[in-house]
Amino acid sequence: PAAPLALVLAALAVVGAAGPRHATPEITAAHATTALRAPARGRSTSAVSLPPLLSTRTELPDVLFVLSESIRAADYSASGARPTARAAAAVTAGRVDLTEMRAVSSYTAVSVSALLTGRSQEGSRDEILRAPNLFDVAHATRDAAGSAPVVLYVSAQSETVFEAKDVRASIDRFVTVETILGRDVDDAEYVTVPLDRLVTERLETELAAVDRGAAVFAVLHLAGTHAPYFVDEANAPYAPYSHVVTWSGMPELHRAYEDAIVAQDVVVARAIRAFLAHHPSRPKVVLFTSDHGEAFGEHGAIHHGQNLFDEQIHVPAWVWASPGALSPTEEAALAESRARFVTHLDLLPTLLDVLGLADNTALRDARAELDGRSLLRRVPPDAPPLVVPITNCTGMFPCPLDTWGLLADRRKLVAQRGDGDWQCFALDGPERHAPADDRTCATMRERSRTTYASLPNGRANR
Repeated sequence: PAAPLALVLAALAVVGAAGPRHATPEITAAHATTALRAPARGRSTSAVSLPPLLSTRTELPDVLFVLSESIRAADYSASGARPTARAAAAVTAGRVDLTEMRAVSSYTAVSVSALLTGRSQEGSRDEILRAPNLFDVAHATRDAAGSAPVVLYVSAQSETVFEAKDVRASIDRFVTVETILGRDVDDAEYVTVPLDRLVTERLETELAAVDRGAAVFAVLHLAGTHAPYFVDEANAPYAPYSHVVTWSGMPELHRAYEDAIVAQDVVVARAIRAFLAHHPSRPKVVLFTSDHGEAFGEHGAIHHGQNLFDEQIHVPAWVWASPGALSPTEEAALAESRARFVTHLDLLPTLLDVLGLADNTALRDARAELDGRSLLRRVPPDAPPLVVPITNCTGMFPCPLDTWGLLADRRKLVAQRGDGDWQCFALDGPERHAPADDRTCATMRERSRTTYASLPNGRANR
């Protein structure tokens, strides 16, 4: 339709004029339904200092956390009619794919904050930023000999993706696109510069520089699947493709996206091989997910950030562990999570267990504030479902289109600015409206009253 397309072009024009790369990669996306508001830029100035945290693991495992960009679950597969992720699957045989993983936002900046802190993002920014994050915990971890892992962050993203400017304090090797290229990149360069390959080469260099006796906690943050999508022309099975955003050319744009996933998957496999080759006798754990999904015309949207429908928050995720890295009980619990409804907020509790820290008394208060459950612990059959707030709007990152809600037990309660009331969707199968008498929907409506003072349309949430 002409009107929505005009909005896409208007959004791109605003993006081009505003110099959005000073904020986060999301600002550069075509939001497809509205012009953009400038994000707030307040940032934390206080570092979180933790005492040494003694792991209960007999041997501290090496950990590689691969965080991808804009990959939706529907287009990530190692098999089927249109496979896009065969290479990584080939080097992670036996992994557990978490088929019902949801992000809690469809913006990178908000999603990264949730992943790092294990906390939903609708609350006070100061409180969230004062919470210890994943890097703080990894930096404070100690093995039985008192040695700490080497914490690496190697990223194809800009350093401005972090809300807290002091995140470097807990990272031993901090590498971003500015480190590698000497500058940030603009959107057009996502197509021409092989950012994911460059940062993977840098990860290989950083791993080689780590003493082989030291444990490693590495985060590889990728970007090539962000619009307008990096395609390796020598390995692009889905053609013809195009990087141009038009409604009539949506199939070609979608094929470029699929090819970008293929190109990135080759890089992910390379990174995993380098990780496994570093001190190969040490136990290893690899975790993969994407910050959010991507829309290709569904619900009138292109790219991401406009809403919280499943194409924008249902993401791939998987966990692979070397033999003996996890206990038999942990392996069984992880296997039970394969088709369980889980969210990004479950990943920090899981990594605490991986590091042997989940029951550390020094983390008791911080752990009580986490909004998820470890995937390495069995969920009792009578445990109530977790109710998880989801939002694209925070004090740090105002929405171009207000939208927020809740997730629980394959149900989603959500509203956007133009909605007169909450809508509840069933997620057990294709996303659809839940029955009017659905009990989980009723529970979420009740919970929403203590979580959100108003609906996105401004009406009081009573």
